Amino acid sequence: MAVVVEDGPLKGLVFQYDTISFAEQENEDGSLTLSFNTIELENKEKIDLSLDTSKDIMGDILIDILKKTLDEQPDDNREPDT
Repeated sequence: MAVVVEDGPLKGLVFQYDTISFAEQENEDGSLTLSFNTIELENKEKIDLSLDTSKDIMGDILIDILKKTLDEQPDDNREPDT
């Protein structure tokens, strides 16, 4: 699945996520570190994707995609409607 960035600092960038993983150990605050690699499909503006700000934005997009995907999944623990 390709991600097309339509606004913001990465506007015009088209990329896809390659490898995605979570750290096995929690951080001190209880959160998990998310690691990912991307494949650049189109970058007409020559955006520097090695910058921390670019990585942070792509990470935020990934978290948003994951949240939306999980929200769309049926809840297997709920009671049947019948």
